[in-house]
Amino acid sequence: EDKTICIPCYLDSERDLENITYNELKKNNINLSREIINLIIEKSNQDRENLKNELEKVKSFSYNKKNIELDQIKSLINFSGEYKSDNLINQCLCGNILQFKKILSELYSSTINQIFLLRILSNKIQRLLKMKESEKNYNNIDNLINSSKPSIFWKEKPIIKKQLSIWSYNDLKEIVYEINSIEMTCKKNPEISQIIAFKFFNELCKKASSYS
Repeated sequence: EDKTICIPCYLDSERDLENITYNELKKNNINLSREIINLIIEKSNQDRENLKNELEKVKSFSYNKKNIELDQIKSLINFSGEYKSDNLINQCLCGNILQFKKILSELYSSTINQIFLLRILSNKIQRLLKMKESEKNYNNIDNLINSSKPSIFWKEKPIIKKQLSIWSYNDLKEIVYEINSIEMTCKKNPEISQIIAFKFFNELCKKASSYS
């Protein structure tokens, strides 16, 4: 079309977010462990604005402090809304229907953004796909998980292991296409976007349950 333009919008890569983080920390003379940096980047959900907001908190907190511990960062950055959202997606991909419905009932009446949930799902699927691509290079799933970069927190390892055992590479690729389609449908129908998104998550959870 002569009067139509298309502007591609891509999520930041892990490398992009790492560069932003290291540059900001270096500029402010802040030293953080690799584990803390990974945590901050992970909780940004590949959104540089989220990342910058959390880094601003770190800068303020680090004033006149030589060392910052992981537990301090955990209490500092925003886990409140994210925890339930992240847990919802994990329970969905693991096929834990009862837990999924419990968390869903708590989120359904809230002001949670459906696109935000789809982005969390997309990030997790992309991570699983990346691991599936490397699976043939390892003797077992445990070695694969332990060798993953960035490192997976120990509390998440059993969840990742279950998800890898449930979903095949082709299933995960199909979910990527479905996410894109659902996101577009939600944006075209904002008045019913919550219903559309949660119906999709519900079907995904049922599918995972039938596989597990």
